[in-house]
Amino acid sequence: QVEATTDDEGRYKTPKLPAGEYTVQVELPQGMSEHERKVTVVDRGCAEVPFWPYWDGRLSGTVFDAEGQPATGVRVYLVKGEKSGMDWTTPGGSDENSKYEVKGIQPGRYRIILQHIGLNASQGKTIFYHPGVSAPEQADVVSFGEGQVISHFALRLPPLPRLKTIEGVVLDTNGNPLAAVLINHGQPNENFMSNVKTDEYGRFSFNAYEGVKYSARVIIDLGNSEYAYFKWSDVPADTEKAPMKIVIDPNRPESKAKLQ
Repeated sequence: QVEATTDDEGRYKTPKLPAGEYTVQVELPQGMSEHERKVTVVDRGCAEVPFWPYWDGRLSGTVFDAEGQPATGVRVYLVKGEKSGMDWTTPGGSDENSKYEVKGIQPGRYRIILQHIGLNASQGKTIFYHPGVSAPEQADVVSFGEGQVISHFALRLPPLPRLKTIEGVVLDTNGNPLAAVLINHGQPNENFMSNVKTDEYGRFSFNAYEGVKYSARVIIDLGNSEYAYFKWSDVPADTEKAPMKIVIDPNRPESKAKLQ
């Protein structure tokens, strides 16, 4: 292990290293972050390893709905508070416990955006600003210092449309139910999707918001991290009266993909 200290220009140097592979880490002031680097030093050679430290401000807490109940499936972003700036942070999503965390926040003034996965992006109904308003000029502005951490910050959604239950069944072309297949539901191309699994009778159900257009497709796990994807089907508006029926030929998927 070899240590070096940066000079007035931020430069460092470690002379006379034996050839080999090294892991280079940088010890930064509190509130800053940077990833370690790996480098190979050849005999009688030089290697350069630069670092670009960044302030690692953080915001975390719980997301609630308009009735004060914990809300899952909500992405949380920060956007620059000034009208001229639209720099977004890396999002943090509310998990199954409705907890969220946004990391890597740089010093500045921000508005907090809540993006609800269950609503339709094409209708412009997914984005809200804290505290539960639709217009950015009505949103609260939060200031962050260098590496500042704000915890237990509660976020609230505005009133949302009524939830209803979508029920359906998956059958093969011979009319046999397909058990334990995944139903991917949401808005295609918007990345606002979730999965449920069919039961032994091929039946499935998931919650949906009234007035929002949903689609669903079947995904079959082929094993060894490979999946077969079938075509999207629009969810009928009157599914509360009659269950949705999806019929597929398991041997003719639209595409296959192997997860790395």
